[in-house]
Amino acid sequence: MDELWDVLAELAIDASPDRIESAASALARLDGPASVGMARSAFGPNLSPGLWMRFERAWGAESAMSARQVAAALRGGARVGRLLEGGQDLSLVWTGPTTAYVPVRSTEQVMLEIIHRAKHSLFLVSFVNFGAGTVISALNAAGARGVGIRLLLEESKGAADRMHATVPTAEVYIWDEAAKLEAGSPKALVHAKCVVADGEEALITSANLTNHALEKNMELGVHIIGGREPRLLGEHLKALVDTRKIQRFG
Repeated sequence: MDELWDVLAELAIDASPDRIESAASALARLDGPASVGMARSAFGPNLSPGLWMRFERAWGAESAMSARQVAAALRGGARVGRLLEGGQDLSLVWTGPTTAYVPVRSTEQVMLEIIHRAKHSLFLVSFVNFGAGTVISALNAAGARGVGIRLLLEESKGAADRMHATVPTAEVYIWDEAAKLEAGSPKALVHAKCVVADGEEALITSANLTNHALEKNMELGVHIIGGREPRLLGEHLKALVDTRKIQRFG
């Protein structure tokens, strides 16, 4: 029985709430594990074939479990997962070659969505910036609608100076030499790359604000909506400003 519970939990974690409801409804209409193949399409095209095979075997080994019981267990597993995540939604973000097996969204697409949805505040961190015209335009549009924009960049690469000129409504910050020396890291760099909006949504990424990083390089990130991490990231970056660990540029 443990294997069936484990597989149902994995299925519940692996799909969106809408997909889970569709799959559970399809399962509930079955006569039993012998007809489980009729519900396969309800789980969507991205379900792992290996996970599906495990589900078929596990339910077949526990044939006394009715279709309604299996459907209820799937719904319950999904609900518990969402409660544990605090309503958080995580997704992979990828720039570079893609495959037909795992759906991913591009770094540029997700970054633009976050900037467009920002209502009150945006904090963006990057090592360098060069080009990235779509992001620059989105930042300027956010500033025009009253969003408070803060940017932390690596001064030694000229990124702060370029950003100060191209997004004039933003507050640009650097980790200057004096602050690095005080922290005991005189040769350290601002190497983080992230963007957080309103403490509600964040992208943690390997991509810099450059055309190559947003369109051509192989870059990986995680998009986080809800939960505590976007709030904590936003609070941490704000604290760096408030405690003068980073300094206003220009």
